[in-house]
This record gives sequence, structure tokens and C-alpha cells, in this order.
Amino acid sequence: MLRTVNRAGLVLDLFSETRPEWGATAVAQELGIAKSQAHELLVSLTDIGLLQRAAPGHYSLGWRIAALNSLLVSTSDVRQGAGRVMRALTARYGETVQLAVWGPSGAICVAALAGRAPVAVPAWPVGEELPGHCTGAGKVLLAGRPWSAVRDGLQREGLPRMTGRTIVTFEALVDELDSVRRQGFAHEQEEHVANTCSVAAPITDAQGDVIGAMSMSAPSERWRVAAREYTQALVAGAARSSEIVRQRVRQRSQGLAAVS
Repeated sequence: MLRTVNRAGLVLDLFSETRPEWGATAVAQELGIAKSQAHELLVSLTDIGLLQRAAPGHYSLGWRIAALNSLLVSTSDVRQGAGRVMRALTARYGETVQLAVWGPSGAICVAALAGRAPVAVPAWPVGEELPGHCTGAGKVLLAGRPWSAVRDGLQREGLPRMTGRTIVTFEALVDELDSVRRQGFAHEQEEHVANTCSVAAPITDAQGDVIGAMSMSAPSERWRVAAREYTQALVAGAARSSEIVRQRVRQRSQGLAAVS
């Protein structure tokens, strides 16, 4: 049963903007399973609405995923806790603000507000995976992970060079993540995209575990002038979001206790 569920998840992971449709033969080849097993998985996922039939023999994502996504957004503590703070930061500073969480294989953007300044950094697409070693939010999320998980991820994904300033050695990344843990925030200065810098800080739960990372991105020219101000504002915003998340959890727990 667990193997079937795992394989179903692997099938869903195959779908992307560049490859929105898959058939049994291609799925079987990609996952290294029999075509009959691939076909059974595709049909089962279609029966519960996570996939739908497209062209003959081909499948695309189903609309039930959109419904589940809407439910997730509306009930997620970290998403709801950060939303108001993100809007306030964007309104005050005009810069792009984003929220990321740790997914099955890395950092994922779950919310983003485009900056209002005349020249602003483009917002990450919601649902996009972010490289952990060269983005502010990615560093914060990596810093909140056990070393074993960080090491396993690096062995799988590597440290691809994005710009001339990207961290590309494990030793340098270890030092960087140690610094993030000590200071409570991460800076990214033209490490992911040229002429773009960011600051990110953790959103934590009542146990102090990192459950999300809020970041603010700005063009390098404005960053050089306002880095200190942006850092203080973003760190304060992430702390406020953490308080809101904890309050939501407490209220829900008290409500459940009252019902029982």
C-alpha cells in the first residue's frame, strides 16, 4: 500500500509546464516500472480527480488539485499568518515579498507579492522550487533542517552555479548556514540572479522549529542603500508572522478542547 502511494506521488511529480501530459509508456520508462503498473496508477489517479484524460492515452493534472490547493491556502497557518505582514511590507517599501516552505524535495514558494517600486524584482511563481544554497529563503529553510537532511539533499541536487557569487562548495555552505542560525536571518547578494539581492528570516512554531521563510528582494542598487533597514523590517515581520501562527494554533487547540 505504501509503495503504491509513493509511486502515485512520483507520478504527480512528473507533470510540469514543459511536460503537462504523460502516458503509461513514458511514466513506466521514467519510474522504471511495468507499463501495466503505470497504466493502473494513471487510471487510479484519474478516478479520484487528481488526473484527467487528455489526448487518447495521455493524462494531465485534474481539477481536484486546484480545489485542494485552494483549501490548503485558506487553512494553512503559515500562509494565513504571513499574508497580512507581507502586504504591509510591500506597501511600505515597494519591494517584492515572498513566502517559502520546505516541501518533499526542497524549498517551495507558496505566496508572493510583486513589488510596487518603478523597478522591482519579479516575484517567484507560486509553486516554484527554489535552490536552497543561493536564495535567502532557501538558506533559512536549509538552516532549519538537520545536517543529515542538508547533506542528503546536496548529494542529490548538488550546488549548481547560478552567478559568479553563488556558493558552490559544501564547506562554504556549512559556514553560511551556521551564520544564518546565529544571526537569525539570511542575506543573498546576487547569488541567484545578477543585480538582485534579498533578505530572509524564519517563521517558527511554538517549539521554535522553522516552518517557513519570508523574504524581501530588491535590485542591487536599492539594496546597497537600504540593506540594514530592509533587514530589520523583514526580521520583525517574520517574528510577527510567527506570533500570528502560534496564536492561530492556540485558538484552534482551545476550540477543539471546548468541543471535546
